[in-house]
Amino acid sequence: MTDTPNGFWRVRKNRINAIKSLVEKLGKPTRKITFRDFKENGLGGLLKEYYYGSPYKALIDAGFDIKPWEMTRVPQKYWKNRENRINAIKWLVEKLEKNPAQITIEDFEKSGFSGLLYYYGGSPYRALKDAGFEITWQDIIHTPKGYWKDRENRINAIKWLVEKLEKNPAQITSNDFRENGLGQVLFYYGSSPYKALTDAGFEIDLREMTRVSQGYWKTRENRIEAIKWLVEKLGKPLAKITKEDFIENGLSTLINHYYRGSVYKAISDAGFEIGPEERSTVPRNYWKKEENRVKALEYISNKLNKPINQITLQDLKVCGYLSILKIKPSIKALKKEAQEYMFCTNCHSLLVGRGKRRCPKCGRVRWIE
Repeated sequence: MTDTPNGFWRVRKNRINAIKSLVEKLGKPTRKITFRDFKENGLGGLLKEYYYGSPYKALIDAGFDIKPWEMTRVPQKYWKNRENRINAIKWLVEKLEKNPAQITIEDFEKSGFSGLLYYYGGSPYRALKDAGFEITWQDIIHTPKGYWKDRENRINAIKWLVEKLEKNPAQITSNDFRENGLGQVLFYYGSSPYKALTDAGFEIDLREMTRVSQGYWKTRENRIEAIKWLVEKLGKPLAKITKEDFIENGLSTLINHYYRGSVYKAISDAGFEIGPEERSTVPRNYWKKEENRVKALEYISNKLNKPINQITLQDLKVCGYLSILKIKPSIKALKKEAQEYMFCTNCHSLLVGRGKRRCPKCGRVRWIE
């Protein structure tokens, strides 16, 4: 075919006969035929002029049933067309005859679809999903890279886990996530099952969780939230809340590690105003501070409705403050000490020293009797 009459290739029948003769001559699968095969057999000009240099287009025109992706090389820019990609993916699923969720990167590469996967970030999952195959994460052998960055994917997985386990969401642990292939999901929630579950829409109080996440109590905001929750749950006077209340409600680490076992410090840190003198027990070394001892006398005075200078040893005993005497050996010395102080008649702010003082809050003062 080196010499053909002028205009010979314009006749489609001539071109088809030439292509069929080439295929028969080469004796190899049509998908293996290349541009070089055409050129070496004197058909390079035909291919360039009438088929844009594409062996695939020439073979299709000649009636051969072949997919473009079955060729050694697909036509240039072929995969840019989404429809081409989808057709190829559907063909691959049909060819492999296996669950789409089990199709791997290797399956795509062996079928010559490496270029196709480029448009899906190398993810078989994204490619199959784009082709209309409904695949859930739990069906996939390995979730694609970056899959859990999508919040919707994480939420669907968490809801699936809760449904599968059939137990109170508050009782779900990090081990439950790991054992069900969702360890990576927790990475996006600081390893906290609580944060993961609440993000998925489950209403859970943190204190109901089997375990709080490591380092959770380091955040002061978390501690305060827990203390306020406890106060509301117990529904009793602040002065009656004990260390045991914290422990029984799962807050032992909070009270022992961050407040050194002091209920007063914990409650005060949460913004509740309660004087230690109102409690049956007070923090260690609390009475060593003179101001605290004077405040205690003021509290007793108001509670018993009697002047400070008339407070007796029995009054201290009734109010449970005999421990003050470990610092001041007598009630007389304690009352004398209080004479150096005065309190605002309105807000009971304690002011140190003799002489008339004006309260910065309300402007009124009085001497302690």
